[in-house]
Amino acid sequence: MFYSNKTIIDGIRCTVSPVGGLGSGKFRALFERELASLEQIEAIHWDMPQITGDSAGLPEGCGYQVDDITYAHGTRTYQANFHVLTQYLGDVSGYQAQVAQLETDLEAAHEDTAAAQQEAQQAREAAQAAQQEAQAAQEQVTALEDSLETAQASAEPAQENVAILAGKAVADGAEARVLRMAIEAAVVSLPDEEAAQAPSLSQPWTVGEEVEPGDRRYYAPTGLLYKVRDGQGHITQESWTPDKTPAMWAVVDVTHAGTAEDPIPAARGMDYIYGKYYSDPEDEKLYLCKRTGEEDGGVINLQYLPHELIGQYFEVIEA
Repeated sequence: MFYSNKTIIDGIRCTVSPVGGLGSGKFRALFERELASLEQIEAIHWDMPQITGDSAGLPEGCGYQVDDITYAHGTRTYQANFHVLTQYLGDVSGYQAQVAQLETDLEAAHEDTAAAQQEAQQAREAAQAAQQEAQAAQEQVTALEDSLETAQASAEPAQENVAILAGKAVADGAEARVLRMAIEAAVVSLPDEEAAQAPSLSQPWTVGEEVEPGDRRYYAPTGLLYKVRDGQGHITQESWTPDKTPAMWAVVDVTHAGTAEDPIPAARGMDYIYGKYYSDPEDEKLYLCKRTGEEDGGVINLQYLPHELIGQYFEVIEA
């Protein structure tokens, strides 16, 4: 079998190929036994390796985590499967250019020019600080998202910027992918409540991905953010979408008081609390979670919406 051995990782030659396409972030490296030992492969600084020669699609400035290393006797090769773990932001000039364009759009389209310029200035400062501290990248994403939401209603150019930051298809795919990766990396560190305020900024749910308890994924058909339940790690499948597998996925939503004035948006598979009020997305009515013999504050996981369980777990509240 022919191996190119054109990629050099920390001085060791190997043949690298993507697994599941370049966008998956997963790769496989083949090391011929004559060129590397298991000890040498394990000693590679995978968290920040030096890659020379043919990059084979490996993104620049990234750290990796090894999933497993196996040995094939037939081909006398070690096979290391690994995935992208961390991306270092490096030069933030692309961010600054994006912010400058946003400033121009806001100045031309939004009647409250002073407020828009202040938000854009905050975004510029966050972009400059991102080169020194990763936390600044998270602040930049938040500031940009706030600015774009303000401009979205009245300025078409600003809406195009929202599409780019939200990870939708754009003309310049390379720039959009870099910005999207930075946003998703920053959103991972946000608590559930903050992440749920802009669910589309989180990593989208895809088929064939291995997810662990606590992982969050955005599911576009429902527009909701979901989180893998404890003990429910799995490899995603086409028929196991988050909205159809509530035993595996829990809905992550912005915190609501659960009062009649501030009801909790209901969803199939969510944890309902006795004594709280819920708004049903299908009939748009208000419901109280109540069941004979259950005290307020108790929690029950239900795979149905309130209007489907009237008289059992919910009572409708007339307007």
